[in-house]
Amino acid sequence: MRGRAATVNAVSFSPGSIRASGGLDGTVRPVANDRASTPPRLLRNLYGDGPNEEVSFNPDGRLLATRGRHRTSALWNVSEPRNLRRLAVVAGHASDVESVSFHPDGAP
Repeated sequence: MRGRAATVNAVSFSPGSIRASGGLDGTVRPVANDRASTPPRLLRNLYGDGPNEEVSFNPDGRLLATRGRHRTSALWNVSEPRNLRRLAVVAGHASDVESVSFHPDGAP
């Protein structure tokens, strides 16, 4: 993906106009593409706890789950592009977190 200096490990597309990528540099980069004629714009870097291995939007695109290498996962509110924030971090797993996803009804 353009604008990334580090390797991209994962990409997820929301049902709306946002895509997110997770990379080895520890950032998750949500990018908005409001119209086909405008270039994508970075909303802001979201910083995790180490390299991000997986990103996944919930079915309505309001939440983003991320999975890092250091036995952590996080849940982000991306419903307001100007106010992206981390809602929760789940740490202390006995082993690596293998995946993050949402149930079709939106539950993590």
